[in-house]
Amino acid sequence: MNRRDFLKFGGITVATLLIPGGILFEELNRQPVEISTGGTVYRGTPSGEIYASKDSGQTWLLHTRLGSEYSILGFSEDRSKGIHAQVGFIGRSFELVLSKDRKYWLTS
Repeated sequence: MNRRDFLKFGGITVATLLIPGGILFEELNRQPVEISTGGTVYRGTPSGEIYASKDSGQTWLLHTRLGSEYSILGFSEDRSKGIHAQVGFIGRSFELVLSKDRKYWLTS
């Protein structure tokens, strides 16, 4: 086996081990997710951005940019009308909570 073949094989092997269950494929095909509350619609994208619209989606303003290595997996609302965002990062996920003034996302 020459060096080039070895590097190809090694790269494919490592990629297969690091991307269990086709996470990369899922991330590429993920659609934006939305939640509407209190007259505002929040839209999360697979590229780690959260947009807000106060006119039912006619216009959107960037609310938060987490970075392209993150993806917004979903939103939920708790009993007290708090908004939670499920965020994906390298095959794992964590939750953020929108602050009461609706300006910042905080870790829960």
